[in-house]
Amino acid sequence: HRGEEVPADTTIVTQTHYLDLMKIYKRFHNDFDEVFFVVSSRGDSEEMRINPKLCEYNNVLCLEYEDLIYANRSQLETMVQKLTAIFQDRFGYFFGENSSLLGSESQMNAIQRLEEMDKAVASLSSQPASVIDKKFGVHGGHRSN
Repeated sequence: HRGEEVPADTTIVTQTHYLDLMKIYKRFHNDFDEVFFVVSSRGDSEEMRINPKLCEYNNVLCLEYEDLIYANRSQLETMVQKLTAIFQDRFGYFFGENSSLLGSESQMNAIQRLEEMDKAVASLSSQPASVIDKKFGVHGGHRSN
């Protein structure tokens, strides 16, 4: 699975460093009921910050990078629970306020997926950025959490 990019239209969830959300939206909105963006700002540099105007769109959730950091399983579980509540609050208009989509089974699946992604990131840490894990969309050279 490594070494190739995965076309974004072959998956429901994708990860990207590309921040032209309007262009992404225009490309994919006809293929789905809705296109949601969860984006994070990092540090003080203008190029690493999300334009606050984008955060006003109903389908965009803006977070701080620090809210996504965890060092162990307990912190990971807490982070997933917190983000699930934030996600439900932000996008409940679409999924329904009492949607089981974000229930405990989905949270456990998210935790498992993040643990698997962490393993993929660790295995690619010494690889060049051109090496990509197709399942998670992560590339070589990243540092592990």
